[in-house]
Amino acid sequence: MQIDNSSPISKPFMENKGSFQYVTDSGVLIVKCLGDVSIKGLSFIWEEIAQEFPVSSRIKGVVFDLSSGNFAFPAPDHGRIVGFLKKHHDFFRHYRVGVVANSPHNIVVAMLVARADSNYCVRPFTTLKAALHWVKDTA
Repeated sequence: MQIDNSSPISKPFMENKGSFQYVTDSGVLIVKCLGDVSIKGLSFIWEEIAQEFPVSSRIKGVVFDLSSGNFAFPAPDHGRIVGFLKKHHDFFRHYRVGVVANSPHNIVVAMLVARADSNYCVRPFTTLKAALHWVKDTA
């Protein structure tokens, strides 16, 4: 799988605290986060995705890569993420979202979000390869 960094939909966000990259051969949008990610920052990222990459047959799924980042909020606050996903159900119902987590805290938050509602499809992973495989092969 090649990541196309020169794609017209590859760009930095949040003052270079991460980027969006489109994997052309699989149709997966990778959201790479660097450093601490607050709930406000997470909402900003997802709002930007919804605006920049509207629902299309070109994008098959999203991988949210936290291998170089960290959820900077307590696990019980996952309900705020769930509320955001519900608010934007028309967007998220079209995609599977794989979350690459690098720490027990990030894995717990991703699992809590994944299990909170069956109207969207979120699943935690420990490697980018596994997340890409799941999103690509089940989209």
